[in-house]
Amino acid sequence: MGKIKAELADEIDELKKQKTAFETRRVIAHKKIANDAQIEKDTLKAAKVTQMRKNREYEMNRKDINNMRNKVLKAQKQQLEREATQSILKNVIASNEKRNALDKSATLDIQMAKGDTANKKRIIHTVAKEMKKSIENEKKGIDMLKDKAVKSQQERQGLKTQIARDILVDAHNRKMNQLKERQKEIKEMVQDRINRRNRKAALKVNKAENKIALARLQGKLDKRYVLKREEVALKNAKALSDAVSSVLPNNTDKFMKIKTFKVKCGKLAKKMSTPCTEQK
Repeated sequence: MGKIKAELADEIDELKKQKTAFETRRVIAHKKIANDAQIEKDTLKAAKVTQMRKNREYEMNRKDINNMRNKVLKAQKQQLEREATQSILKNVIASNEKRNALDKSATLDIQMAKGDTANKKRIIHTVAKEMKKSIENEKKGIDMLKDKAVKSQQERQGLKTQIARDILVDAHNRKMNQLKERQKEIKEMVQDRINRRNRKAALKVNKAENKIALARLQGKLDKRYVLKREEVALKNAKALSDAVSSVLPNNTDKFMKIKTFKVKCGKLAKKMSTPCTEQK
């Protein structure tokens, strides 16, 4: 028994040693992994910093190159401007010399032309006196033609006004005739409706009277009830007849009244003395 316990104690010690060794290896492995991750992280960070420094240097170099290029372009532009200025100034000098020569030549020509013009003016003045008389005669003829044209226009306007008046009167008469024909149709239709309703009212009154008379003969109704029924039946018939009669329009009703014919305001309305409507 003691031997077995000793063997078990040895096995337990061996297992503890194995466990301790395993834990030690596990801790070492975790530390190694963490260390490797930290190293990788530091490496990436350093690479990022390096890339940022490279980008910054590249950007600075690009700006320097652009500045140099701009300076070169500016110098070239200034050189071209100087050359253009020289060319322009030379052209201005040559142009001024040409203008001076032309002005001198023109001055001589003007002086000669003035003398010639003075001679022509004297001739034209003489001719103008003769033409003035002819122009006055032509003006008188034109004034006469203008008067004739105005008179002709007035006659034409009067004729147009008369034609327009005839058109308006004809339209008014046609409208009146249409309304009269329509009134006749309406009267016939209303009269037919009145006759039909009167017949219905008469039938209702006759039917009520027959029922009352039959009930009186049979002794089913007293005298007071019979009188009341007759009074109510007559009132209903009269009310129905009055309601139907009110449908028929009077001769003075609005639908037969013709509105005053109006035209748009203008010269035509003023000449015809016709009421007009303003355009909105």
